Amino acid sequence: MNLRFGKRSCGFASPCATYDEEYRINRPDGTIRWIHDGAFPVRNQAGEIYRIAGVAIDVTERKRAETALLNSEARLEKAQRIAHVGSWEWEAATDTPTWSKELCAIL
Repeated sequence: MNLRFGKRSCGFASPCATYDEEYRINRPDGTIRWIHDGAFPVRNQAGEIYRIAGVAIDVTERKRAETALLNSEARLEKAQRIAHVGSWEWEAATDTPTWSKELCAIL
């Protein structure tokens, strides 16, 4: 059995013996769902593969949240560029400041 691992493929007997992918499916009703799929070999005491175990999880809501966050960040960046204002934040625990692109351009 050969599975795709990112840009390479290998058999379950090789050292790279796990599978981890995300993909979308089109359901018969027309909806699109995102799936996180993973599999790995289960070996017996002799080290021989005697079955493949795996799980498929619907991650559609996580994908929607990621997309919404990216869109929100893009709108904020555009608004700051148009208004010529910037923003910054400071992570007190690590003493790390983060400046927006527009604040960097202003300064």
